[in-house]
Amino acid sequence: MRVRDDAVALHLYRVAQEALTNAVKHSGAKNVLISLDHDKTHVCVSVQDDGKGFAVGKRKKGKGLGLHMMRYRANALGGELKIEHRKTGGMDVTCKIPVKG
Repeated sequence: MRVRDDAVALHLYRVAQEALTNAVKHSGAKNVLISLDHDKTHVCVSVQDDGKGFAVGKRKKGKGLGLHMMRYRANALGGELKIEHRKTGGMDVTCKIPVKG
């Protein structure tokens, strides 16, 4: 699949990069799955890991801005970022961006 809009491609890449970095650095994940999907209206990148997860919405004072920047990137393109615990353990980070017509 090819993302035709360079700005969308860059933002999706950076979101995936940050989610992967978090999975490797902080979660102790043994497996990570990165997927890029699209339909007629949206393009979506998803990063799933089997790590220990984290408390969504709790940011340690003075710590990184990674989650904040992922959300900013999604919002800047009119999209959304979902961060959810997986039932089997770990996290699922999904960034969904509308396709420009």
